Amino acid sequence: MNQLIPITEYVSYMLYSYLAGAIVLQFVPPANKPMIKVSKQSLLLAVLGIIIISFFPVLQVISFFSTEGIFSLRAYSILTEFQVGIAWLYGSFAAIFLWMIIYVEGSKYLQALFLVFMILSVGYASHSSTLDL
Repeated sequence: MNQLIPITEYVSYMLYSYLAGAIVLQFVPPANKPMIKVSKQSLLLAVLGIIIISFFPVLQVISFFSTEGIFSLRAYSILTEFQVGIAWLYGSFAAIFLWMIIYVEGSKYLQALFLVFMILSVGYASHSSTLDL
């Protein structure tokens, strides 16, 4: 599991950069914008990928503390009491709202706002995720 976390963080950052680039390009005037086609399906998959991939550090903490076999109780405790779990919940809620806004082709300002919330949730949990378990 310890070897998998750096790979998932790398993939997560690549998905974040893809989303950020696509959302920032919406603010560029069409005359100055390069000809880049970004499909809605790829954006939706990127948001879904961020939700799934960003759960791996939470899963690492859950597996570290659930030695007695009470996985569901320990998972609930970590998701509601630990900084990494709370940050994942906030980031997932923001990602779900971003997914819905992208799906209905909503406001670019709301897309940017929820992307910033997702980035802040990663920053909120970054100190606790660097602990060596």
